[in-house]
Amino acid sequence: MIVPSTATGDKLAKSSNRVASTLWAGRLLVAFPLPSYQPFADSAVLADDLVDGIL
Repeated sequence: MIVPSTATGDKLAKSSNRVASTLWAGRLLVAFPLPSYQPFADSAVLADDLVDGIL
């Protein structure tokens, strides 16, 4: 699953609920490395560039 986001303004404060829900469902996650997503770095693909993350 892809969780879209950007490193601007209010997007930096997104909660980790979408990440946790995706992982609980057993899906591979590709997401922008927001600070709130960092605790999941061992279980998800966190990448600045979406294409790099998918590859």
